[in-house]
Amino acid sequence: MDETDPETYTLYLQANHLRNTLDLAGAIPLFETVLERDPDYVPAIQGLSTAYRNAGMALLVPDGVARALELAERALTIDPQCALCETMIGQVTLLEGDLAGAIPHF
Repeated sequence: MDETDPETYTLYLQANHLRNTLDLAGAIPLFETVLERDPDYVPAIQGLSTAYRNAGMALLVPDGVARALELAERALTIDPQCALCETMIGQVTLLEGDLAGAIPHF
């Protein structure tokens, strides 16, 4: 897996900090900027997935949970070993009420 450039990585760290402090309105566009610069940067895809899941659960983004699932699935096509992405699929599947479908993802 290739490394991203230092400026893109710095933007990723900033986006991650915003997400971790629950500034989802700031985190989502910054993660998207990172992905414009490096579309296959799995940590940013996973971070954006988590931000969308959180925003969807908080009813801030109507399709946030569905977007989180799409992003997690996309990240797994790039890095099949992304455990956080696999877990995200399980979490979203569980949120949709499918316990049996969620279990294999944990």
